[in-house]
Amino acid sequence: MIKRVNNDDLSANTVPKMFRGIKWLLNSNYREHDIRWKPIEALFPKSVKRSGYKAWTTEQIQMMIEKSSDIRNKALIHFQASTGGRVGVHDHPLLMKHLTMMEWNGHGCYAILFYADLDETVEEKDLRDKQDDVQGGDSYYSFLTPEATDALDKYFDARKRKGDVFTDDTPIFVSSKNSQLTDGNVKAILFRLLENMTEITRVKKGRRYDIQINHGFRKRINTILKLESDVNSNIAEKILGHKNGLDGVYLSPTRQECFNEFCKGISQLTISDAERQKLYSF
Repeated sequence: MIKRVNNDDLSANTVPKMFRGIKWLLNSNYREHDIRWKPIEALFPKSVKRSGYKAWTTEQIQMMIEKSSDIRNKALIHFQASTGGRVGVHDHPLLMKHLTMMEWNGHGCYAILFYADLDETVEEKDLRDKQDDVQGGDSYYSFLTPEATDALDKYFDARKRKGDVFTDDTPIFVSSKNSQLTDGNVKAILFRLLENMTEITRVKKGRRYDIQINHGFRKRINTILKLESDVNSNIAEKILGHKNGLDGVYLSPTRQECFNEFCKGISQLTISDAERQKLYSF
């Protein structure tokens, strides 16, 4: 076991977890004192700081978009960078009825309803959020910057030119088989792109990379909304789908209130320098 840790085949943090089953079995049989754990735990390798919590930089995301030749994949990268959608979001219904347009400084910005029930619409979500006595469920709103909104619209236009018919139940992102992209699909798309890019390197430590493919986007938006802008921290948690203490339970901001706070971070979230300059040219 120690040899595997030394060879970077096993994380030092995994070793204590491997003994949990033994501990649980002994405790369930009232034999927890049969083994002296302290001498054994003294032999465990020193725990290390977990990797995988770095964020993608704006410059790295710029390179991803430049190197991607597929209009869908460009829109997908913008989508991930603007929403910071957690792992699993693409395995839930993500349909056209979960999109609605907002307006900021003359620019259009999509609002996206994440983790919606299959039959839940934007209108139904808004109605629930206005009623204090109605549980809003697990769904929440995130938003696209004007730049990401434009990229998504270009992708929609390309699909329409190919003959795709859009209805409320049409997936926002589709695979080559015209079914909704899954989380596995999204991860594979981004992994293949990064695998062929010498400009971006990730450091592997144990079984983890210093920047995780999906979480790197989420970490970036989390940092921007909470540390690099004047966004209300509790509403930032809502936009990221977190339940933050009592405010996470009792605070029920409307879609517009969430969007007003998101707008404070649009400039920092925008990827292209040229697009950032356009934001205030109206």
